[in-house]
Amino acid sequence: MKEASPKPTEHAIRSTPYRSPSSARATYWTQHRLARVKRTLMRRTSMVRTDIARELRKHSDVGVSPIAVNMADADARSLAELLENLHLEKVDRDVAELLDLERALLKLANGTYGACVGCGQAIDPMTLEFHPQAAYCLHCHETAAVGQKPRTS
Repeated sequence: MKEASPKPTEHAIRSTPYRSPSSARATYWTQHRLARVKRTLMRRTSMVRTDIARELRKHSDVGVSPIAVNMADADARSLAELLENLHLEKVDRDVAELLDLERALLKLANGTYGACVGCGQAIDPMTLEFHPQAAYCLHCHETAAVGQKPRTS
């Protein structure tokens, strides 16, 4: 007959080191790395703002809508409207990226950078190295992609 393993003592339970997601983040996210991420996020934020301003100026300068109105051919009018919609979708994507970048900068400022907004667990540092505005861990990102509710901590 197999002997039951002894229960851990209360002292053993209390002395076992616990690595919370925040301590795991603190181990990887040194001040130097956080400063580098902040510079990267701020540089990208500036680029996206410039892109948005350029696209909006282009839209207001060219004015695809008046072109569509002046076209007699329905096919040409539809093409002009399609081009206008594509232009606006690019601006929408840029605005969404800008919001993600600003959220990441806010998380840096309040000390929660690297924590998943879905479950609170640490986001893989390599994910953040390549996509510094990532808000979700891999698990929550994948469950959100298939329409499920992200896990909670």
